[in-house]
Amino acid sequence: MHRPRPLRSNLRKSLAEALLAVPYVQIVNPTHFLVVAVLTQHLGLGPGVFGFIVALPSLCAMLQSFASPGLTARLGARRTSLVLQALDLCVWVIALLSLPWLGNAGTGAATLFFLVIFMASQGVRAVNRVANPSWTCEWLPAKVRGSFFGNRNGWCTLVLIIFAIAVVPLLKKEDSWTVYQIFLALAVVMKAGSLLLQSKIRTPPARTRAELGPQMPGLAAPGSAKWRAFFNRGRPFIIFTALIGLVGVFRSIISPFRSLYLLQEVGFSAAVLAEFAVVELCVTAAAYPLWVWVGRRAGFTFVLRLTVFAFALEALAWALMPGTSVAGFAILRGVGALILAGFGLAMFTLQLNLIPKVNGATYLSLAVALEALCGSVSPIVFGMILNETDRSAAIYKTAFLIASAGLAFAATLFWRHSRNNRIPLP
Repeated sequence: MHRPRPLRSNLRKSLAEALLAVPYVQIVNPTHFLVVAVLTQHLGLGPGVFGFIVALPSLCAMLQSFASPGLTARLGARRTSLVLQALDLCVWVIALLSLPWLGNAGTGAATLFFLVIFMASQGVRAVNRVANPSWTCEWLPAKVRGSFFGNRNGWCTLVLIIFAIAVVPLLKKEDSWTVYQIFLALAVVMKAGSLLLQSKIRTPPARTRAELGPQMPGLAAPGSAKWRAFFNRGRPFIIFTALIGLVGVFRSIISPFRSLYLLQEVGFSAAVLAEFAVVELCVTAAAYPLWVWVGRRAGFTFVLRLTVFAFALEALAWALMPGTSVAGFAILRGVGALILAGFGLAMFTLQLNLIPKVNGATYLSLAVALEALCGSVSPIVFGMILNETDRSAAIYKTAFLIASAGLAFAATLFWRHSRNNRIPLP
């Protein structure tokens, strides 16, 4: 397919910057297995504090709706995204320089330090969750978004596989604290290169953006007299977001706590979790081209329906998985990665295409806040429950069963609404 020269250049730069940024995105995520091992095993943080840290991205995303539309309108989506990413990078440079001192500090100091770091980082990243997609919609045509994101995610996964393979032998020789410092330093340097490449992506003039598909003009929040029209215009997008949020309520029971479960209850080491990560990433790399192929032929609506039902079965498998079989849990993690790749690709593609053309950034900001509200409840509540109980495997398995039932309910609702055309998905 012929593409204009500026678009081809932008696609190459976007792919290259994503390859440089993806290790950083993973290593500063509080649910990454290496971060979980550092926080809970090396620094001794309890499940309650861990649950709060895991919920921080969602809590910050709820608050971003007060800042995102106005900030993006004032600076523009491109400038806002680049400034926010630079601020986030500065936060982690400070963290990296402080880690040698923190290793000899007490648990209380370490807890306070990581709370401040994650709060600052996730607050900045939450606002960028609106600014960056807004900018992307300004230069990336709707007709190539699904295939481009699928192919880009596949290449990014290959980079993560290399990182994960490098982590395994290091974790067998060094403790998780030392390994974390090494890879955080490398990720910070690569992210700086990613920012430089992003600054070279060209945004077309406003008069040509209408040809690209759904975008984010009209950034100011509507007045009170227009709220009814605002919700009526965005009803399909709002319903879609609410159902995605419901999936997030129950997914956030499994996703952040499964590594904690494997470390503390099953008894696996951080090195075994690194091997699981390699399995997940290999499956994900193969899954993206598969899901792009399925999406092109059956539609991304079908992909989303299928993966939400599959999430319910995955949660049930976590509840019923017996013993301490490394192979069994490796297969389960691989299947989960396969499902998540399809769900993430379909959700992002459909969400961008459903955003109304008027007040687009405001809709996206509210969507991020709603999804964040849903995703923040479970980690905090489950972390508090683990703090007040004996943290037995039965507690985890009961939570996984609840997640399975909730995901099955969410899948049924999504199927009914999309079949009744309340969500006119493409």
